Amino acid sequence: MVLTVNEADGVMDAVVAYLKADTGAGGVNTLVAGRIYQDVAPNETPTYPMVLISVLAGTNLMTANREHVWQDVQLLTTVVDRSQSYATVIAINSRLIARLDQYGDVTVSGTYIHKLRPVDVIPRASEYVNGQRYQYRQLRWQSEAEPA
Repeated sequence: MVLTVNEADGVMDAVVAYLKADTGAGGVNTLVAGRIYQDVAPNETPTYPMVLISVLAGTNLMTANREHVWQDVQLLTTVVDRSQSYATVIAINSRLIARLDQYGDVTVSGTYIHKLRPVDVIPRASEYVNGQRYQYRQLRWQSEAEPA
């Protein structure tokens, strides 16, 4: 189960596409009005709530031909809202968990992705920036994947 860095990015691309396709009533894409981003929100003034997805880690191995590859990629999902209440963040996060629990055993862009599994939940957090309160909830996911 070996991934090149580009294949690791393919895992993130596939997960973003999967969540963007969740457009039904109560779907992740519906709950965040399409604001599902890779790594960071766009530069313009962002609107909330949103979901950010990043490649967090992977086992870095070097092959016999000196190529760096990743194995067992980890993703970080972050739900962010600008609010005084965690209610929206918790609702979005619950749907995100339900959808990603159903994800797995698909081939995307030449990469076979096994079922994602949650590794841990980073407890809810909040911060004040310029007098505005932001709420967060993060989860770390493990994805075992290999070239198809």
